[in-house]
Amino acid sequence: MTNSNIDYLARHDAKLIEEGSATRLVVGDKEVLFEKQSPEKLGPILNRAIDFTVAFFNDNRVTSPIQTDITEHQIEQIAIAVVIRFLYTYNLWKANLPEHRDRELVLADHDLQHPYTSDEVLFYCESVFPESYQSEAASLLGITPENFAEWERGRREFWDMR
Repeated sequence: MTNSNIDYLARHDAKLIEEGSATRLVVGDKEVLFEKQSPEKLGPILNRAIDFTVAFFNDNRVTSPIQTDITEHQIEQIAIAVVIRFLYTYNLWKANLPEHRDRELVLADHDLQHPYTSDEVLFYCESVFPESYQSEAASLLGITPENFAEWERGRREFWDMR
C-alpha cells in the first residue's frame, strides 16, 4: 500500500532545477542530472518511485522479528538513494538509446531485489548505525541478520578480488 499524496522531495528539501531540456535533482549530498526531463514531469515520477520503495521497506520491517531504531525519515532517505540509483540509469537509457525511448521511469519489484538496493541499504545503515547496521539493514531487506551477514561477506570478497 502506498501514500502517493506524500511529497517526499519537499520533505527532504530536494530541489529540481531546470537546466535547458534537463532537470538537476539536488537532495542532501546527492546531485544528478536527468536529461530530457522537466521538473514538472520529474517530480511526480520521483515521488511515486520513492513511495513504492518506502512501502517495500516498511512491509519488510513490519513482518521482520528484528527490533530496529530506524525512523521513517531515515527509511525515506534510503529510498531516495535507491530511486536515484535506478531512475538516473533508466533515464540515461531513455534519453540515449532508441530501444528505450518509450521506457517509463518506474521501479518494479525486481529492482528492489537487485544488489544495488542492498548496497544502498548497506551504505546508509553502516554510516548511521555502525554498531547495529546488519540488523537494521536485514529488517529493511526482509532477511535475517545471518543471511545479511552472508550476503555482505560475499559482497566484500567479490570487491576484494578486483
